[in-house]
Amino acid sequence: MFDLCRHVCFQHWKTNVILQLKHLDLWDVVSGMFEEPERGDTLFKEWNQKDQHAFFLLHRSLSYSQADCLGPIENIENSQQLWTAILRNNSDIVSKTSYLRFLNDLSRIRWEQNEDFTQFYNRLDFIVSKIRSVQQNAIRPIDVMVKILENLPFHYKEVKFEIKYLMKKWARDELAPSDDVQLQQIISKIKDFEDSEMIGQRQKQPQQSSSKRMLECNNCHKLGHIASDCRMKSY
Repeated sequence: MFDLCRHVCFQHWKTNVILQLKHLDLWDVVSGMFEEPERGDTLFKEWNQKDQHAFFLLHRSLSYSQADCLGPIENIENSQQLWTAILRNNSDIVSKTSYLRFLNDLSRIRWEQNEDFTQFYNRLDFIVSKIRSVQQNAIRPIDVMVKILENLPFHYKEVKFEIKYLMKKWARDELAPSDDVQLQQIISKIKDFEDSEMIGQRQKQPQQSSSKRMLECNNCHKLGHIASDCRMKSY
C-alpha cells in the first residue's frame, strides 16, 4: 500500500490508494458501495474479510503521527470510518497549511511602483479572500484598512491624513457605520483622490503644449520651438 508518510502530496497518495483498493477489489467496501450486511446474512463473511483487509492496508499506510491524529483506533469500527477519518484529518492539515501561507503572502504584499490603487487593492483583496475561505473571521475590515494605510505612497499623504482622521472619528462615534461600510468609504476616497490627480494633470498638459506651439523660432521662423533648439543650420 502507498505510504502516506513518504508522500507530502495527500491528493497523490489518495489517488494511488483508491487505485490499489480497486485493484484488490476492496474499494466497494471502503467507499460504502458494498454496505455491511446483517450478521446472519450469507454476504456478511465476504464483507467482513474485505473490510478487515482494507482496514489493515489503510492503517499500515499511515505514519505514527498520522495515526495518532485519528485518535484511539478502537473507536473506529470499519474501513469506511477509517477512510473518512483520514480524509477529514488531512483536510484540516491542508487548510492550516494554506492559511499560514496566505497569511505570509499578506504580510509581504507591497504597493508596486507602477500600479495604481485599484491594482494594489485587487491583489490585497484576493489574498484576504483566500484567508477568509479557510477561516472566515480571520481578517477584519479594520485589518484591511490598516494594510492600505501602510502601503499608500508618499504623494497620497493628503488623503492618508483624511483617512486617519476618519478612522479616529469612527472609533469614538457610537453611531459610526459598520466596518464594511467604513472600508468602502476609504476605498472610494482614495479612488476619488486618484481621479482628481489625473484630472489635474490633464488640465495642465494642454496649457503647456499650447504655449509651446505659439513659440516662433528666430532662425527658421517656424512655430513650436526656439532658436537654441532649432535643427536647421544658422548662416
